[in-house]
Parts: sequence; C-alpha cells; structure tokens
Amino acid sequence: MKTQMLLRGAVVIAAAAFVLGTAGSVTAAPKGTLNYATMIQNKNWNPLVRSGETYTRIPFEGLIRVEPDGFTLKPHLATAWELTPTELSLTLRSGVVFHDGTAFNAAAVKTNLEWTKTSGTQWAATLDTVDDIVVKDDTHITLKLRRPTPTMAARLATRGLYMVSPKFLETKDWTKAVGTGPWTYDAEASQVGTKEVFRLFPKYWALDKVGVESVVMHAIQDPNVALNALRTGLVDVAEMTS
Repeated sequence: MKTQMLLRGAVVIAAAAFVLGTAGSVTAAPKGTLNYATMIQNKNWNPLVRSGETYTRIPFEGLIRVEPDGFTLKPHLATAWELTPTELSLTLRSGVVFHDGTAFNAAAVKTNLEWTKTSGTQWAATLDTVDDIVVKDDTHITLKLRRPTPTMAARLATRGLYMVSPKFLETKDWTKAVGTGPWTYDAEASQVGTKEVFRLFPKYWALDKVGVESVVMHAIQDPNVALNALRTGLVDVAEMTS
C-alpha cells in the first residue's frame, strides 16, 4: 500500500508538471497552485536517502525517465543513448541549467555519477559495473562497463540518479534542493516536515510544458484530516488509506 501511494504521488505531480497537447497547439503560461497532501514527511533533500519520489521528483530530474507503464524508457536530460556490452554512451540535452545557474553538462553528470558511486548508499550498487566515466564534450559522456550490463540504461532512470548541481554538492547542505526541475524550492516559505513550497523555475528547459506555477506539499499523516482538507478545498490532491 505504501509503495503504491508513493508511486501514485509521483505520477500526479508529474501530470501537473507536463501539459499534454497535440502537435501545433499553443500551451498557456503556467498558472495556479497545486496543493498536494502527502502522508510522507520530508526530512532533508538528499535524493539518495529519500524513501520515494513524492518530494524529490519536483526539484530534481534524471537522465532517463520511465513511462507510467513502469518499464518503457524515455529520454529526459539525456536525449539519446547507445548500450553495448562494453559501454553506455549518452547524448545530453543542451541549454539546461541548475537552479543555482550552474550549467548542466557532461562534467556535471560525471560529478553526480561519481558521487552516487561512492555514496555508500543502496544506489551505489546501481553503478557497480561502471569502470570509468569519460567526458567527450559538453553533451556526450560514456560509461565504460566492467562487464555487460543490459539494465544499465534502466538503472539511470531510478531516483538514485537524479542530477544535483555540482556546485551545491560541495556544500553538503541538504536543507535545500538544487536540481534542474520545473520548480525551485522556496526554503523561506516552507516549514520543514509540515509544508514544502516550490516556485516556477523561469529558466526551465521545457517551460512551455509546465502546467502550474507553484506546488505546495502539505504533510498530513492523519487520513481524516487529509480528507477534510480535500473536502474544504485546502488541497487539490490527497494521499490516504482506503
């Protein structure tokens, strides 16, 4: 039940982020606020120690994403990839910046992968077959594999491989979140463990596909309180047990 709720939360938030339209249609500017009630409390913003994607999928993004069907891989910060028995080559999206203004490029990806690989967390095993990481230029990077790893592309689609600003990684200050996602974390307006506030990132690489201007996550663990919040319009979406 808990896992299902976490996945459902990530899907709902993602649906708010991207407005699906037909070719040639004009997407309206992001507006309004999505108020979301979750049973999960956020303790810090280190994506490697989170129990799910309910919070982390808002400010952070990965190289590859998984479709709602649970297995189909789609490009995201990486626009293309090629996997062989000896390496995984990635082509990265250009024109992307982190919330602190740091450029997203192959060097930033290498920093993140090395950080994860040496983190000592469960996600370190995701990169256990990576023997070397070679930066070819700003938009091309290759993971040299110690042995054939058919699941390597899928591994990069997990939440343990979300991209964090290399500059921010040096601070080790996990009271903030600095990724490339549609919304930036507003620490001043937030109340840790109770309410987390996110504002539209004006330099987001897919700004025309963002649905709402802001997201507010409300930590409400009592299902009765969450239901009342939903009924009275305090929140638009609520997680609760049946």
